[in-house]
Amino acid sequence: MKLSAFVAAAFAGAALAADITGGIMWNSVCQDIKQLGQAKVLLDNAAYSANVLRSGKFSIPDVPAGTYLLSVRAHDYMFDTLRVDVPEPDENGTYADPIVRPYVPGTPLDPPTQVTLPYPIVLTARGKYNYYTAPTSFNALGMLQNPMMLIMGAGFLMVLAMPYLMKSVDPEALQEINANQAKLGDIQSAFASGDFKSGCVLISVLHALFGSTDTLRSLSALMNQGEPEAAPAQAASPARGNAGKKGKRR
Repeated sequence: MKLSAFVAAAFAGAALAADITGGIMWNSVCQDIKQLGQAKVLLDNAAYSANVLRSGKFSIPDVPAGTYLLSVRAHDYMFDTLRVDVPEPDENGTYADPIVRPYVPGTPLDPPTQVTLPYPIVLTARGKYNYYTAPTSFNALGMLQNPMMLIMGAGFLMVLAMPYLMKSVDPEALQEINANQAKLGDIQSAFASGDFKSGCVLISVLHALFGSTDTLRSLSALMNQGEPEAAPAQAASPARGNAGKKGKRR
């Protein structure tokens, strides 16, 4: 009894589903199954699927009533995406043929287009994928347009132009520039060694750079921080004590 009930339920479920059949028509893009290779026809991204046979035909079994998007998964070839509407069965449990319509991916399903396609479904290859990427050849212009190359080129031009620029500078101004650079070098060496009081050279350079007495004083105070201050004289207390003792003696 249980076996017969299971068989009856299976037949009832099969009666509530339809088969979607069709085939691939060979053309100049894809001429036979050897060129196509292994391919599969999918409904709603593999919710239901079937392999493409050597003859190019396919059959997706037991598809319930509803609206589906049919596509072909092939490695080298592209196919159209179709909309397939499986109608509800009639009173006798028989299905009418599914309604096939063209579909553009990304567009809404409703309202459906009024254009219908013949059934069984006929699919043709629309194009072939090209996975080959040609190796890029050496491009000198592209290399020179690189920002790093432009920066390096500008620096190289500055190095070449520097002697000519120095020749056009006034000799007195050039001597002053060299003197300032030497003073800056003394400052850097003083800071590197930690000797902030290394004499008059640093003070004179700071005075020449800042030209402000207030700034120079603040810098001198900053350098003098940390020196121990002289302890205040405490001579008053002993004097008072001696005076008191003298008073007692009297």
